[in-house]
Amino acid sequence: QSGESDDPIVGWTTSGTARWMIDASGCLVIAPLEGEESGELGEWDRHNDAPWRDSSSSITSAKIEGQIAVSTAEYMFFFCSSLETMDLSGLDTSRVTDMSCMFQRCSNLESLDLSGLDTSRVTDMSCMFDGCSSLESLDLSGLDTSSVERMYRMFHGCSSLTSLDLSTLDMSRVEIMSWMFRDCSSLESLDLAP
Repeated sequence: QSGESDDPIVGWTTSGTARWMIDASGCLVIAPLEGEESGELGEWDRHNDAPWRDSSSSITSAKIEGQIAVSTAEYMFFFCSSLETMDLSGLDTSRVTDMSCMFQRCSNLESLDLSGLDTSRVTDMSCMFDGCSSLESLDLSGLDTSSVERMYRMFHGCSSLTSLDLSTLDMSRVEIMSWMFRDCSSLESLDLAP
């Protein structure tokens, strides 16, 4: 009998050596293949969407089970406009160089814990939080930005952010940061001093 309330929106789908599903409540679950402790999602890029892109508007939360590695994070949660909470603690981003548009247009996302993300190799954070209009605070203190060259439009449209502390970020290699705070209409305090 179809249409029961506990039916997943998208059932388990394999990507690389990992799998993902969207359960009935809209939670995107990313996990290793059955019986494994770790896995790696298949690759995508801006021309070849993240695996769940077609169902992104139905995602209300996201969590990682086990250890999941990715080789890119660009557009990973792009246009997940219903996404409110996420737990990225099992996500291995140690090989990622591109996080551009990772959370772009996650307009219902109110909080985000970035403390577990390895960003040591990331060179591009353009549009990373672009359009995250419900984010009220953002703790960037755990991010390693020593390799980042592009921060174009990084916080563009974060219209609920009232304060932002970038003092812990190494921005010595950043070449492009135009429109970085454009339309941050609630921003009252900004700390840039190292």
